[in-house]
Amino acid sequence: MWLIMPAVAGFAVFVYHYVHPEINVDNSLISPIYTFFIIIWGVLFVKSWDRKCSSLVCDWGINAVKWRREVRPGYFGRKRISPITEMPERYFSSQERLFRYCVSTCVTLFMLLLAFSIMVISLNMQGYIHKFSYSKNYLLYPTISWLCDEGQYFDPSGKGPMPLVLLYIPVILHVVIIQVLNKIYQVVAINLTNWENHRSPTQHENALYVKRFFFEAFDCYIALFYLAFVEADIVLLRRELVSLYTVDSLRRLSTETIIPHLTRKATRFFDNDENGDNCNERIEKDHDKDKYEQFDDYLEMIIQIGYVTLFAGAFPLAAPLSLLCNVLEMYSDIFKLTFITRRPIVHRITDIGVWSLLVKGIVLLSVFTNLYIFCFTSEQLMTYAPSFFEVIPLEAEEALKSGSDHIHVIADGAGMAVATTMMSLEHVVLLLVAVIWITVPESNPAVDDELARREYRKFLSTHGKSSVGGISIMSMDSSSIMKTTDETTVLDKDK
Repeated sequence: MWLIMPAVAGFAVFVYHYVHPEINVDNSLISPIYTFFIIIWGVLFVKSWDRKCSSLVCDWGINAVKWRREVRPGYFGRKRISPITEMPERYFSSQERLFRYCVSTCVTLFMLLLAFSIMVISLNMQGYIHKFSYSKNYLLYPTISWLCDEGQYFDPSGKGPMPLVLLYIPVILHVVIIQVLNKIYQVVAINLTNWENHRSPTQHENALYVKRFFFEAFDCYIALFYLAFVEADIVLLRRELVSLYTVDSLRRLSTETIIPHLTRKATRFFDNDENGDNCNERIEKDHDKDKYEQFDDYLEMIIQIGYVTLFAGAFPLAAPLSLLCNVLEMYSDIFKLTFITRRPIVHRITDIGVWSLLVKGIVLLSVFTNLYIFCFTSEQLMTYAPSFFEVIPLEAEEALKSGSDHIHVIADGAGMAVATTMMSLEHVVLLLVAVIWITVPESNPAVDDELARREYRKFLSTHGKSSVGGISIMSMDSSSIMKTTDETTVLDKDK
């Protein structure tokens, strides 16, 4: 439901640009307003989710789950007497784990370097890196980039052979190769996380999820960051956003639902397998299904939030398309959980763990990315302050490569004014974000009252309705109850 507001606003911006063909995301006056709205929406969404979690935790009565200390079955270490429980336990030093963290970081950086190399090849094949690019001296590969020259196979202007087919081949190849790399790194990340030897299941899962998220997010965003902050070309940035978003959405739908379903149908057909009426047979068939992997579903939503928030000024349609994709994804997940995967195992948790921190990080990062796009990548700031910039026309060949017939550069003597404008806007937006973050509580007052009421009843069941320390329980508020409970515990220990 929270996605409806940005979807309506993004679609309105798209309609406005469609009605006025001379206006686009590069020089639009309303795109910065939409961007500001998306940043505030992202902060409110995060706070709303925290409040929703606190309400669910209260309704389900699982407040004490986070205090349980569980030891992961695969945890190993030397035996010692616990300083807390004074019972034998396994101990693994933080110094040794720190060394293993360093090794894991090095392995991950090597895999990221490999993914970056594939991104460079893909950008050469799509014509985003050419002889006029800022990075032509170290990222241009003429043996590959000629494929996107005018009239060649991957000509982005559509003048090559079969443009409706060959034009998307580089993007499809990029997505497919990245998916293969993700699968390889998934195995690497699991082995690295097991080797790091985390004590609790939660710590183990968080370490694994963080590794995989940063690797797969790097794959999704690195090309976009390059076009936005190195080439500073919003036209190419928007084109790449549309291509990646479309291909990735089709990839998710096909790999998660269509292909597994067709595979199972084909397997049953060739094996002459019929649905058995016996309960044991149905249980065996359900056990033979693939294990449900919640990481993929979480990752899709987090990456989608990144598309909506990080590049709001360049791709307003991300929000309405995300709303449409989520509707389809909802039915796709229902189908997947019913027919493709086994029933997931239920775990009692108080929140979504490290995913919440990752969402907050993306929302905070969106402040800086959108401000940079507003001030430098696009001509949006130039639309409001034309004296800060000057326009330089491009030659025909360079214009064909860049997607625009001109570029804008900071005018002589206006560099300090542009930097001051960006810093001022950044501080204002961050201040507003901080105000919202501080003033909006993470839980509803009704939830706080309910938790205090439960603590009060728990206190009564332990001590009765008599007064403690000369203070009547019936006249105390929730904070006094907590304080008196702690004092009573200390008195009991002294006795």
